[in-house]
Amino acid sequence: MSSGAVNALVAWAASQGAGFEAVEVRTAANGNRGVVARRDIAAGEQVMLVPRELVITDLDVAATPLGADLRALAPRIRSPHSALAAWLALERRAPGTRWRPYLEALPTASWMPSLRSDAELASLAGTRAFDLIAEARLSVALDHEVLADALVELTDVSLAEFGWARDRQQPRHPRRRDREPGAGPDRRHDRSWRR
Repeated sequence: MSSGAVNALVAWAASQGAGFEAVEVRTAANGNRGVVARRDIAAGEQVMLVPRELVITDLDVAATPLGADLRALAPRIRSPHSALAAWLALERRAPGTRWRPYLEALPTASWMPSLRSDAELASLAGTRAFDLIAEARLSVALDHEVLADALVELTDVSLAEFGWARDRQQPRHPRRRDREPGAGPDRRHDRSWRR
């Protein structure tokens, strides 16, 4: 991902009501991005605000035409991340999507171990890490198979594309500290980060 794509994403988000006054998003030479303070930030001060309209959740996917089909397949899908991954893989292909600035800023390569080759994982054979990676690989492959077989929209989405989409969204589940443990993210409100 280029710094140009990240800058375009930040500009688009700001034009849609996001607030980044206290921080700046930077892209390192290796393509990794990070958030750094532009100034001193007081304890309790809002650092960033992302309006609810700019947050894609499973509730948003459920409200799409694809969502009804995905709900019907839910008993056959192993991971709760697969519905959002299916939407993301399809949205990535949609030329007129409103999410283009976001999609363009996502990494194109995957760092997830479950998407690595057998040769890259050989040194982990016999470890708990290898077992966990094998479980994740199986989950991605089986969910891809179910979705591609059942939904015409996903027939030509490759396993690599689906795996990329699962990788992009899986670790991104913000939790609110004031909610019950295990209750999951609150998907109805703006996202606000405080120091």
